[in-house]
Amino acid sequence: MFETKIGSVVLKNPVLTASGTFGMGEPFEDFYDYGILGGVVLKTLTPKPRKGNPPPRLYETPSGLLNSIGLENEGFDAFAERIKKNNSFVSWKTRVVISLAGDEEGDFAQLAAKASQLPGIDLIELNLSCPNVHAGGATFDAESEAVYRIVSLACEKSSLPCIVKLSPQHCCQCLSGREGGGFRCHHIQYLSGYGYRYSPKEICVCEKVCRSLRTSD
Repeated sequence: MFETKIGSVVLKNPVLTASGTFGMGEPFEDFYDYGILGGVVLKTLTPKPRKGNPPPRLYETPSGLLNSIGLENEGFDAFAERIKKNNSFVSWKTRVVISLAGDEEGDFAQLAAKASQLPGIDLIELNLSCPNVHAGGATFDAESEAVYRIVSLACEKSSLPCIVKLSPQHCCQCLSGREGGGFRCHHIQYLSGYGYRYSPKEICVCEKVCRSLRTSD
């Protein structure tokens, strides 16, 4: 009744976790039945390990939580090696979505090709809302041409359906993602925000400027 199809992959329902909220899945295995979900989206992986942003990374607000994690992760190769030795995804009884990001455009296709060969992976999420280090830090989804190039090449190299993740200010690039071969587009990856803390002893103290109010990485 609630089945949802993304490309050739059938999900038992349309409810998936947001990338990053469940880490790589292991932390919540003993506390939550993943079989209830349509799928689990893993924390975003990059070609090389990332330490992430220095603390503080979190800033509470009356209506939510600002965070600036900085895509901390072990790196794709370390993750792949671990999964090949001990694949726990089969026991989850749900679909598994691997989330990928890169430092430059070509990284997405290379990682997508490798991810297609991993056991237990059903779908690929292309996180285009991360910064392109070769474009002054602008996100990959800032230009429709770049979105098309990245998605089309990644889909060509991957044997799995690809989902395109976009930042809210560039959600208009969804058409380019679909034309490139992406089966779905995620909107509202994060909303920008700033956290300030006032101290009576000082005029105004700017706490860590947490970049985003996010629902995922």
